[in-house]
Amino acid sequence: MSTKIFIFALIFPFFLFSQTWKATIDLDVEVSTSHRLDLYTNKDGNHVLTFNGNTLVYRLFSYNGNLIRSNTIATGLNEDARFAKISGYGGYIYISYKNGNKIYTKRSNNAGQTWSNMQNITMSYSQSNGIDLWSDGNGLHLTYSEYNNQLDRYDTYYRRLPHKQNYWIDSKKVTDNADDQGGFPSVTTSSNRVHVAYTQGTSSLPSYNRGITETRDKYNSTWQNPIQGFDDAMCSKVIATSSKLHLFYYDFVQGWGQWYASLYYKNKDFGASTWPSTGTQIYYYSDPDDHMIDAAVTENDILHILYDNDNNDLVYRNWNNGVWSSPVSLSHADAWYSQQIAANGNDIYVIWNDSDDETIYLKQCDYPPIAPRNVSISPNENDHPLLQWDANPEADLRRYRVYRLNHDPDNFIVYGTSFVDEDVEVSQSGTDIEYCVKAEDWYGNLSDASDQVGIHGYLGKRMVQNPSDNQTTPKEYKLYQNYPNPFNPITKIRLDLPKESFVSLVVLNINGQFVKRIFKGFLDAGKYQFPFDGSSLPSGIYIYRLKAKNYVSIKKMILTK
Repeated sequence: MSTKIFIFALIFPFFLFSQTWKATIDLDVEVSTSHRLDLYTNKDGNHVLTFNGNTLVYRLFSYNGNLIRSNTIATGLNEDARFAKISGYGGYIYISYKNGNKIYTKRSNNAGQTWSNMQNITMSYSQSNGIDLWSDGNGLHLTYSEYNNQLDRYDTYYRRLPHKQNYWIDSKKVTDNADDQGGFPSVTTSSNRVHVAYTQGTSSLPSYNRGITETRDKYNSTWQNPIQGFDDAMCSKVIATSSKLHLFYYDFVQGWGQWYASLYYKNKDFGASTWPSTGTQIYYYSDPDDHMIDAAVTENDILHILYDNDNNDLVYRNWNNGVWSSPVSLSHADAWYSQQIAANGNDIYVIWNDSDDETIYLKQCDYPPIAPRNVSISPNENDHPLLQWDANPEADLRRYRVYRLNHDPDNFIVYGTSFVDEDVEVSQSGTDIEYCVKAEDWYGNLSDASDQVGIHGYLGKRMVQNPSDNQTTPKEYKLYQNYPNPFNPITKIRLDLPKESFVSLVVLNINGQFVKRIFKGFLDAGKYQFPFDGSSLPSGIYIYRLKAKNYVSIKKMILTK
């Protein structure tokens, strides 16, 4: 199938956020309506999982839809295609899938190039109506339901897999309170909490269930009592922003000679002991069997949702500080339960399976990158400023820009996460030189500036050359006695260069061992003066040595404190 790019008209063109949606991309992956999809996105790209009930395939696509790699995870399966999920955190990616009475999990820490087998989970019964994954700094969180033949009910279970371990811990039967039951599980986390949702019912499909939806939290190491979310739901989903837990659920509605499901929403504070009694209707007609809602939260704490409506429109909305945006139609195509949404920095990626031409589509909602974090500065081995920062999470990141903010301001293009300013020599006696870093994506968007960092130093030869002594070009190489001498803690070292030279000026101890490099690099012909700061050294006799072309000269100086 040849690559095709479509731009679908938006039914709400006045909606401002629609301006950042990029063109829809055909991923050129042929699937059928029996396939189920899942999506996780990080700096390496879009990790897409397809499951047709027999074969589970992993693919990694770039931000613009180029296929990077493809791996078959498992073959010969005999399972409902809903029971496969992908999740990740940092550099870890997880795939969990059910087959028979076992749940299998694989982990990759090299962007899907290789996969390691984790401990299997063996269920007492093979019948289940759902699994769900969530990843954070504490590892992989998994919930799954298991049918209890003796009690004719589903129960929900929880496990956690730390990132650097292969074995599950924190095993818990979430529905272990008296008369408590439920399946179609959903899991998310917030600070110090794990949140699990489940819904009563005896069917493997949401539309045949009408029961109580509950949520239950693990706060630190203690499981709290269940909280009823709604009393007549089909299934539900939970997801957390920084201060709220959000609940989506499908309400059974009896109509004239028929029934339908309406998608509703609630939120509550993490510590609240009850859910609000009423919810907000997201859409009046939605089928949870084929068109289950998916949700994601971006770095700027905005909640994003994706769902199908009864017109087969793929609809996007977001929740920002208590306000829902207007709906935006991303595609007029029946997604058949396959629509998935993933957050990546402040960007959003969605995929879906178009039942009309049976292929997978990708669409990106692009925003500027987040500001680089944890910027630090220190002298490198050559006494130049070394800046380092954390890698940005965006899949569409192109490069960084480092800005020198004072003393001859300039900016430098950087493709890694470190930068050495070779024009600056670090010295405590110098002036403060400040920097910040910005991230740039492939669309030319620049992030906000990072926190500023600074260091004392001198900017290149323009700061060390002494103009008053440089009216005439010296006739010979010369190294002068430092002044003052003895000194505490600052002294100045002068030298003459009759021609452009590669210069090395270092300080040694009395035994000839290296102490500090004052300067290393090319200098034009001229007279120069370098400051030397001995505040970090003990009192004693030191040697300073000049090498320039074939000229070598050493002199002694005395530091007294």
